[in-house]
Amino acid sequence: MPPKQLRVLLVTNGAEDRQVGGYAMRCAGLVQGLSMVTALTTVAVRCPDPALCSHRQPESIPFVEPVEIQPPRPRLPPADPCGGYFCPRAGDELREQVLRDRPDVIVVSGLELFRYLDLLGDVADGALVADLHNVESALWEESGRVGAETTERPAGPWKALDLQAVEAAVASLATGVWVCTEDDRRRFLSVHELSADRVAVVPNVVPVPDEVRPMGAVRRLLFPGRLDYLPNVLAAHHLLDEICPRLGQALPGLGVVIAGARPGMSLLERRYPDNARLTADPATMDPLWPGAVLVVPLVTGGGSRLKILEAFARGCPVVSSPKGIEGIDATAGVHYLLARSPQETVESIVRLINNPELVTDLVTAAHLFVANRYTARQVAECAMAALEHLTAARGASAAERRADAEPVPEQRPGPDETGRGGGPRRRSAGVASRDWFLPLAGDSGVPVFAFPHAGAGAGRLLEFARAVASQASLWAANLPRRQARLDEPFPPDLASLVGELADAVTPLVRERYGFFGYCAGALLAFLVARELRERDVPLPDTLVVASFEAPDIARLPRDVADLPASRLWRRLVDSGGLPVAPDARLREVAEPAVRADFALLADYVHRPAEPLPVPIDVCFGVTDTTPRGALLGWRRQTTADVRLHCLPGGHWLLDDSLAELATTVMEITTRQAGTTSRRVGEEHHTA
Repeated sequence: MPPKQLRVLLVTNGAEDRQVGGYAMRCAGLVQGLSMVTALTTVAVRCPDPALCSHRQPESIPFVEPVEIQPPRPRLPPADPCGGYFCPRAGDELREQVLRDRPDVIVVSGLELFRYLDLLGDVADGALVADLHNVESALWEESGRVGAETTERPAGPWKALDLQAVEAAVASLATGVWVCTEDDRRRFLSVHELSADRVAVVPNVVPVPDEVRPMGAVRRLLFPGRLDYLPNVLAAHHLLDEICPRLGQALPGLGVVIAGARPGMSLLERRYPDNARLTADPATMDPLWPGAVLVVPLVTGGGSRLKILEAFARGCPVVSSPKGIEGIDATAGVHYLLARSPQETVESIVRLINNPELVTDLVTAAHLFVANRYTARQVAECAMAALEHLTAARGASAAERRADAEPVPEQRPGPDETGRGGGPRRRSAGVASRDWFLPLAGDSGVPVFAFPHAGAGAGRLLEFARAVASQASLWAANLPRRQARLDEPFPPDLASLVGELADAVTPLVRERYGFFGYCAGALLAFLVARELRERDVPLPDTLVVASFEAPDIARLPRDVADLPASRLWRRLVDSGGLPVAPDARLREVAEPAVRADFALLADYVHRPAEPLPVPIDVCFGVTDTTPRGALLGWRRQTTADVRLHCLPGGHWLLDDSLAELATTVMEITTRQAGTTSRRVGEEHHTA
């Protein structure tokens, strides 16, 4: 049965109603993606009556001016560097809604809402997620070293320290943190010491039309964005001071438009070149996009640039600095033109005007790129993977979390330097191993590294992980092309995938551990164990395989990966390759993983090798049509015992007999060597 749909409350600052700005686009992407996979409610925390409230409004505070937090909160710094977003009356209303609705997860979008996150920690039963659009402390620190001279720039160094204190409080208060890119994930983890599996990438996305209109003549250069946001302010001044004069000499008839909400005094009061103008607080950007070349001369910043993704979606060519394209895995010369200096920016624009075919090639490739990688389905997969992990990991109430929270959260009990005892050994940085294996449930007991069936992500094993958590700590293989790694390329062949998994699991293994492979995941677990033997890595105590025949005689579907979508799902269900076809809205999300996995299975050729010195336990359903002889064939792959465990149900044991499978695996993984040995091939029935 599918797991119960999570009830998620998304808290925003109200700016999602605006037509212009990255915040609105970020929230729109979250709403679209989360609505696909959760029961979503949204609430905007606005001041209900600014005339009656004593707190200052965001519009009345320069964005460099901190606001003292009164009364002081023990888990928060003394000052709010975001200024003015917290309204006590709005906080009371939000608290009442949470107490009434009891959501499973609360996502608070934007660092400026950190005081609401603190407030919710007092009353929330579910997981608390801080959705950070950028690593603001790193951004402001960087702004103190680079960029144009503006009235805002002197705030950079001290504001960075204030924001770092806020981020540390958020890391302590929240169950999990979301950022937009892998670069920001690494940046956040380098600044704040917390376990890497609490920080997830949920990408920015944009609406993508089915096709783009022909570009036509270039009529203007466009730089859009919120103009109270420091990276945009610095980029606007750089554009006006360094690029516009050169552009005027090379292309005297081409104008530059800087457009955005809430421009500060440094942009409102400065002198503009003759070929440039400011469009302040436009109601919509729609009239400015046709005929525009997006120029992104950012010198500082973080996240992924929604302005670039939007240009890709709208069919506008892009000229960007290296910092501007950071966080977007596009290719220079294929999707956009890269310009490292003001002169290169102008030269790139001249190329576009003189070469319409280049424009067509760029916008066509860019539109396909964003359609494949930056749509709501990516948010759905990445967010759901992160939420499943967080909801599995939460055991304490919100009050207990706040009472126990520290600026540097505790890790699970770890091993000593030899890797013996405690939990699995982890790398100090932790990123590579955690990307390939995710700890789902269980803080103690025997570590079990689990491999799900073809096409499935780590979340498929979540309920199973909870069921075995009292005796085993389950880590699930987290493969590319699904969930949080949806946009990552799949290894080119099965040997490469096995090598990557062996690389990742090696620093995690300890003296006692187990492997569990479910359906085609059994083949992967077996091959990884073989690879570990080749590397002289300690082997697992046992290999548990479920619903999969011996690898040397396994009947694998060889033609599934290339079927058209209309036939793919029907074929998989009819042949037993999937328990049930996913809901129509999720098929598009799941299809890349399904095709990638079955393509690798289609190329598998068994290569004889010395049997493993590891006991193999084979679990199967009593009504499964797989011949017993095919299951007994596992005895050719080991010099130790083979035990068969007959469970209620059919092929899909996770669905038919979850409790019985969990009990069997717990018994196997906690068994002491030699205490419950059976003869090779003896069949063990579970009622």
